[in-house]
Amino acid sequence: MQTRKLLSQTAIYMVGLGLSRGMGLLLVPLYTRQLTEAGFFTWDICTTSVLFALAVAELGMSSALARFYVHADTDDERRAVAQTSAALALISVAAFTVVALAFQDRLAVLVLGNLDQPGLAALITLTVALTAAGNLPLALLRAQERAVAFATLCFPREVVGPACIIVLVVKLDYGVRGILIGDAIGLGVQAVFGLAMCRSQLLPALHKRAARMLLAFGIPLIPIGIANTIVIASDRYFLREFVDPTEAATFSLGFKIATIVSLVTMALQTASLGLIASWWLARTAPGGRKAITLIPGNTRLTLIRAPYMLVGI
Repeated sequence: MQTRKLLSQTAIYMVGLGLSRGMGLLLVPLYTRQLTEAGFFTWDICTTSVLFALAVAELGMSSALARFYVHADTDDERRAVAQTSAALALISVAAFTVVALAFQDRLAVLVLGNLDQPGLAALITLTVALTAAGNLPLALLRAQERAVAFATLCFPREVVGPACIIVLVVKLDYGVRGILIGDAIGLGVQAVFGLAMCRSQLLPALHKRAARMLLAFGIPLIPIGIANTIVIASDRYFLREFVDPTEAATFSLGFKIATIVSLVTMALQTASLGLIASWWLARTAPGGRKAITLIPGNTRLTLIRAPYMLVGI
């Protein structure tokens, strides 16, 4: 029965995640036509920078929410976890946004290597903030095993975002800025829909006990998330310094296409969280549930002690 449920939820999550990956791939030919090689590589650098910044800005709250929501014993505890994660994420994202905008010129030099395209650092910051806002509802739906709602919530972004990108890039010739603006609009729509869908549980409020748990779990994810992104994507910054933009763009294009391979594993990991947590809680007594993060990102594992068990987050 659990296997059947896992497979059915995996298929549903694949639909939602497939919308995201599929629309992204469909837009790649548009990017290769409308952007120069240097522009395409700049866009790749921007998306890579979002991953680095998100690890800091989010404070690990979407992972912490998914982790502790399924672990809570009562509705009040679950509500406290959800509300506190929303409050902590709001504080962290607001602080990150203020600092990043204040130093956007320096960040542009650090990320892009120059100030030739003003405003890109600000758009990266906006993308990070909206992504963090949209991740919380997705994490909550995932923890609640609401696979259909999760997949449905992915849909608005993948309709609105690409439509805006096409207009901005093809009609208005905004280039890389058009892609980032269009994606930010799509992310904003997803965040608004998601927060509206989960408004009763994600209303920001600080609960002291929940805050201690969430911060103890989330803060260590910051260096781990950065390290994970370094392993996966830091080569872009080296390519920027040592390789011709045409060759670097070819590398970026190949990497974007290859990411579709991860669709099945991402869907399986997303579907497994609630089922594994239910299995764990049904077979063990409470207590001794200290989590130790082993591997970050979509393959993040959390070791739960006494007794020992691996749980995918």
